[in-house]
Amino acid sequence: MNKMAASTMDAPYVMAVPATDFRPKLIIFDCDGVLVQSEEITLTLLASMLKRRVSENIKNDSFFDPSSLIERFRGRKTAECLKEFEVCFNTRLEDDFELHFRHASHDLLQKQLKPTKGVKTLLSELSIPYCVASSAPRKKN
Repeated sequence: MNKMAASTMDAPYVMAVPATDFRPKLIIFDCDGVLVQSEEITLTLLASMLKRRVSENIKNDSFFDPSSLIERFRGRKTAECLKEFEVCFNTRLEDDFELHFRHASHDLLQKQLKPTKGVKTLLSELSIPYCVASSAPRKKN
């Protein structure tokens, strides 16, 4: 083997890679838990409304602790949460309970909902397009 071939073979493998733009073209933000913290407001309300539906001598009072309820139900659909409550307490909620809850939570969110700390600044300084994604009902958004 000649010297030229040997030195080429011994050299580390190097490949030229074209420069690529890895910057995102769009940012999609989740609404609840990122831009706003609505679940803390709505689940605290839900705890209060559900507690009124059960007997005063219920021993499972920790179920209604707002932080416990938030941990248990965060990110879940309201209907799933209500079904779990019915099973846990062997009871049946009124057919219009969810509707009443949605109206009450809408009113409460109108009064109490605020952007997550730092979100306004972040959004105002972004130089790329962004949008919001949410699985919440449109009226809630």
